[in-house]
Amino acid sequence: MGQTFENPIRELCTGGFEQIEQFIRDDGPGLIFCWLSLIFLKTHLKDGSLFQTRDRRSGDLRRLADAYDHVELHHIHAVARSFFTRATLKREVFGSLILLPAKQANGVIEPFDFADIYTSKSILLRINDFCLIAVLDDSCAALSSFMNDLDRIRAPLAPAQLREIFAHISFISANLEERPLFHSIFNKDGHTIEGSRPREVRLISPPVAPFGEFLFAALENTLHTHPDRDHISALVRAGRYSFLFDANGNQIENSVVLRP
Repeated sequence: MGQTFENPIRELCTGGFEQIEQFIRDDGPGLIFCWLSLIFLKTHLKDGSLFQTRDRRSGDLRRLADAYDHVELHHIHAVARSFFTRATLKREVFGSLILLPAKQANGVIEPFDFADIYTSKSILLRINDFCLIAVLDDSCAALSSFMNDLDRIRAPLAPAQLREIFAHISFISANLEERPLFHSIFNKDGHTIEGSRPREVRLISPPVAPFGEFLFAALENTLHTHPDRDHISALVRAGRYSFLFDANGNQIENSVVLRP
């Protein structure tokens, strides 16, 4: 596992955004996508040993993973261990994978950030000047739906902006009307994982939760230190904060926009 993922990806991370962008362009998303799938899988398997209530005096012995339907992890598990099973992954098996430039400011912005949302099977990983955002089981539905907004990105993104994109991608994934289906084929040539996806991306209405709830979930741990946390959190949950674009659809450089 170290030889397959950690060693080559450590070298890629050393080269930063440009080197990773070139690698994906030349070699495809496979290695990065499988690595993110492995991180997501290991994170949520670990939840099987972590208590929902950290105060042991409460007597509550429920674990975080008790709320999970582990059947939903099957596809991610199959992709994550494909390096070991030597499975061939067809193009439709890969989910949405987005590489974005991240803003840096020594002493102001931490060089690392991580977030995931189990319901959406989505993950964010930021290291120095790049950020990877992915949905691991949507066969690129969220990416295709959000592509026009991504095309408006013109400059490196601040942490809150990256987390807003993460919230959008997660919201789309959680509200897909029809999800792709994945299956394995075993024959004399080995193991192949394939998939079939809907002809168009449609979202359910009403959504499972408003977009503001996804944005709050993505930003909650960064809002708790704000002196006006309750007021700001309420506005975020109402979908009235934008960190990405102004009223003219242009990328915001340094300000936060309050949506009317």
